Amino acid sequence: VAVARSLAMEPEVLLMDEPLSNLDALLRLEMRAELKTILAASDTTTIYVTHDQVEAMSLADRIAVMKGGQIEQYAPPSEIYHYPATEFVGSFIGNPPMNFIPPDARWNHPTRPEQSSQQVHKCGIRPEDFEVRFEPTENFAPVRVLVSELLGSHKQLTARFGDEMIRVNMPSDLDVGNGSDIHIRPLAEKVRFYDHSGHLMSA
Repeated sequence: VAVARSLAMEPEVLLMDEPLSNLDALLRLEMRAELKTILAASDTTTIYVTHDQVEAMSLADRIAVMKGGQIEQYAPPSEIYHYPATEFVGSFIGNPPMNFIPPDARWNHPTRPEQSSQQVHKCGIRPEDFEVRFEPTENFAPVRVLVSELLGSHKQLTARFGDEMIRVNMPSDLDVGNGSDIHIRPLAEKVRFYDHSGHLMSA
């Protein structure tokens, strides 16, 4: 009702402050789709404030990710997800968030930045961007699976990589349980490199 009342005034800009936060999960899903349809039809510029990243990714044409009152990145949803400008953005957007691990000499990184003035501090890798092998394989690193969770369309593994805890997504039909040892390698074109200040380095 509030949305309809606001749109009836034909405003130039519409401000929404977490309009779906008090709805249950199923109704929120339905209303998100309905709201996207209504806003597209009205062609009204809308500033939408939310802490729900699913709402942000699904509704927005552009997202401003903020930290401490400052904009960390302002870009289309696909760019925010695939090219987080900072470690904070990568850890905030994505469920589970991006993994941040030290560079590993066992992996070949054809896209590693070559600037002599910068040093790669962390590699950012999304959980779905790993190759998985069950036997030792060249350029693959061994990890121990601590928790294997079946999430319907895929399995989410929480694993120990050296001193780091990482998450790896893999097909749900593969038999990987708690305590399994597997070998992983990130897809080279999907690796993002971050400097000591936590900012994305250009390739």
